[in-house]
Amino acid sequence: MRHSLRTLAFLVPFAVLILTAGRSVLAQQTSTGVYYDYTQLYIGDTTRSLLVPRETTAFSQEAPLSLSIPAAMRLLSENKRATYGNTSVTLSDADIARGRAVVYVDPGQRDWFLIIAAEVVYTFTELGLAEVEFVGMDEHPWTRRDVPFPAYVMHAPMWRVLPPNRLAAGLVELHDGTLLDASEFYRRWNAGDRQLIEQLYGYLSGGSLVEKTGVLTVLRDLDLPGTSEAVLGLLEGEEDSIRLLAIEVLARTPNRAVLSALARLIESDASAPVRTAAAAALGQSEDTRYQYYERLHQLQSASEAETPSAIQQLALTGDQRAVDPLVPYIHSPVREIRQAAAEGLIQLNAIDRLFALATNAETPIFARIHLAEILVQSTAGAEQIQAIETLAFLSDGAGAVQLVDQLAAMQDSRLAGNRRQALERLLGHSDPTVRAQVARQLGELGMSDSLTAIARAARAESDRTAGEELANAAAALLLGQPVSQIAEETQSRDPYLRRTAYLALGRIAQQGRGNASIRRTLSDGLADGSAEIRAAAAFGLSGFADGEAFSAIAPLATDPDPLVRRAVARGLGFFPVSIGRETLMALLTDPDSSVIAATVEAFGRRSEPDVLPEVLGLMTASNSAEVRALGATAAGALATPQSAQVVIDALMGLTADPDAEVRAAVAGSLGNFSNELAVIGLSTLTQDTHPQVRSRAIQALPRTGHAAAVGVLTSLLSDPSVEVRIAAYQALAELGMVDAIPAIQRALEAETNPAAQDVARQVIEQLSP
Repeated sequence: MRHSLRTLAFLVPFAVLILTAGRSVLAQQTSTGVYYDYTQLYIGDTTRSLLVPRETTAFSQEAPLSLSIPAAMRLLSENKRATYGNTSVTLSDADIARGRAVVYVDPGQRDWFLIIAAEVVYTFTELGLAEVEFVGMDEHPWTRRDVPFPAYVMHAPMWRVLPPNRLAAGLVELHDGTLLDASEFYRRWNAGDRQLIEQLYGYLSGGSLVEKTGVLTVLRDLDLPGTSEAVLGLLEGEEDSIRLLAIEVLARTPNRAVLSALARLIESDASAPVRTAAAAALGQSEDTRYQYYERLHQLQSASEAETPSAIQQLALTGDQRAVDPLVPYIHSPVREIRQAAAEGLIQLNAIDRLFALATNAETPIFARIHLAEILVQSTAGAEQIQAIETLAFLSDGAGAVQLVDQLAAMQDSRLAGNRRQALERLLGHSDPTVRAQVARQLGELGMSDSLTAIARAARAESDRTAGEELANAAAALLLGQPVSQIAEETQSRDPYLRRTAYLALGRIAQQGRGNASIRRTLSDGLADGSAEIRAAAAFGLSGFADGEAFSAIAPLATDPDPLVRRAVARGLGFFPVSIGRETLMALLTDPDSSVIAATVEAFGRRSEPDVLPEVLGLMTASNSAEVRALGATAAGALATPQSAQVVIDALMGLTADPDAEVRAAVAGSLGNFSNELAVIGLSTLTQDTHPQVRSRAIQALPRTGHAAAVGVLTSLLSDPSVEVRIAAYQALAELGMVDAIPAIQRALEAETNPAAQDVARQVIEQLSP
C-alpha cells in the first residue's frame, strides 16, 4: 500500500486561488492561519480531487506548535465530523523536537483515511512540522510527498496582502506578474523595498477599477514615499469613486501641486461629492491659503438660510480672493444675504468694490440703496462722506435732504474739501428740493471755492426754487469779498454774476450794514430789464426796512413777472407792521400761488394776528402745497391764546395732507401749543411714512411741554427705526421729565444699536437728579 500511495502522489506546480472582488479585506485582516480542505471540482464530465487552502481565525501561524496543532486538529474534526469521528492528535515535547505529530485515526473512519491524512499532513506541515505519524494506519510517517491529491498554492495580488492584511503562506503576485514567496515578500516590504512600492503604484496607472480601489484603500493607511505623485493623476479622467478615494489619500499632504489640483476640482469638477471631498481635504491643510477653498465651497453649496453664515466664514479667512466670490451676493433679493456680503467685503477692506457696486446702474436699485446705507454706517472720514453722497444720490425728497444736512454738519476740518466737493456734486441731483437744500448748505458753509460749481449749476437749473437758492448761496459766498468789488459785479455782462452781486448787496443791507451807496445800487437794479435782477434788488432793499425802501419797491408789487412780485412779498416780511400792509393784503389774491405763499410767509414773520382768518382760509383751501405748508407755519406763529383752539383744529385737518412738506409744517406748528389735542396730532405724525415728517413731529413734541408728550415719546423707544429711537431719546431729554427715566432704562436694556445705547445713557445721566 505504501508504494501504491507514493505512486499516486503528485503535485500541481502552481494554481491560482481566485479571490473574488466580493471577499472583504476585513476577512484577510482577521485571518491568522491556513488549513487545507479536501474538495472535488466538477469540470465538464471530469471530477478533480484536490486540496484547497483556507484562511481561518481558529489558530495562528505564529503561535507555538503546542497550541496551533491541537487547534488545527479541532478545526479539521469539527468541519467534517462524519469523516474524522474521534480522530485525535498527541504532541509531546519530544515530538515537537523531532518535527513530528502523532495522529490516532478513529478505526471506524478507516475508509476516510486518505482524506484525513491529506488534510492533516498539509495543514500540520504548513504550521511548521516536517511529518505526521498515523498510528495503526501506516508504519512510516507522512510528508506532503505522500499525499495522493494535488494542492493549490495560495497566492494573491500584493495590494490585497499588505499590512495590516497578511498572507499567512503562499505566493504574492506583483503588478508585473512576478510571484514572490510570502515570507520573501514581507521581508523585502518591511525593509522598504522601493521596487515593491513602485509595483504597488503600477496598479494606479494600469490597473482595473477593483485594483485601483484596493490600492487606494490600502494607501489611506500607509505612509509611503512618492504617494502624492502616484495618486495625483487619478484626480482627472477616473470614476467618481476613484477620485473620492484619491482625495482621501491626498488629504494629508503638504504638497502644493496636490493642493492646487484639489483647488481646481472645487472650481471645475462636475461631481458635487468630489467637490465637497476636495474642499474638506483642503480644510485639513495647515496652509491657510488652501483652507480658503473649503470655506468657498461651503458658501457655494450652502442653502439660502446658511448663506449669511457661510459668507461670514469666508470673509474671516482674510483672503483677498474671497472678494470676487462675495460680490454676486450683493445682488441677492434677500436682505440678510446682502448685509452679510457687504459686511464681508468691508472686513476684506474691499471698500472700493462696494462703492463701485453702489454706483453701478447694473446693480439692482434696492441693493444699491441697502449697500449705501451699510457704507454710511460702517465707514468714517472721507469714505463716510463718499457713502453719504452715494446714498443721497440714490434717495430723493426728505431722505436725501437729511443726508445733505448730515454732510454739511460734519465738523472735521481736515475733511472740509471732501465735504465741499461731495455737496457740489450733489448739485446734480435729480430732485430739485435736494438741489435747493445743497445750495442752502453751500451758502451757509461760506466756502468761496464753491462759487464756480454753484454758477455752473445755476445756469443749468430749471426749477425756480432751486434756482433761487443757488443764487442766494452764491450771494452768501460773495460776502467774503470787499463791498466795492461786489458792487462792480453788478455791472458785469454775465446776467448770473450781476444777479448774484445784487443778492449779496441785499444781504449786506439785511445785516444792517447797508449804506447810501448800496441803497443807490440796489435802487438802480429795480429798473433792470432782467426779472431776476429786479427781484434781487427789491428783496435786497427790504433790508433797509424804512419808508424810502418801501416807496422804491412797492410799485414792483404789480410787476408782470411773478418772480419779482414774490421777492417784494418776501421782502415786506422784514418791514414793521406799520409799513406795507395794504400791499401785502393785495398780494394775498395774486394769481400766482408762489406769490401768495411768499405773502403768507411774510405775514407770519410780521406777526400780524388780525390776518389769521385769511391765512387759515388759504391754508385749508389752496391747491398749492407750498401755500398750505407756509400757511401752516404762519398760522402757528400768528395764533394767540384766544385763537389757539381754532388754529389747532385747522392744523389737525392737515395731518393727513397728501404732501409731506405740508405735514412737516403742521408738525412744526403743533409744537407751539401745550395742548393735549396738539400732542395727539403729533403722535399721529410720528407714525408718518415720510422720515422728514416723523422727525419734525418728534422734535416738536418736547416744545409742547405737555405731560402727554412723555407717553408718546416713550412708545417710540421701541420703534424699528434707530433714527426714530435716537430722536425720541433726545426729545425726552429736551422735555426734561425725570419720570421718563424708568422707561428709558427699560428701553436701554433692549437696545441693540451702539449709537442709540450711547444716547440713552447720556439722557439718563442728564435727567437724573
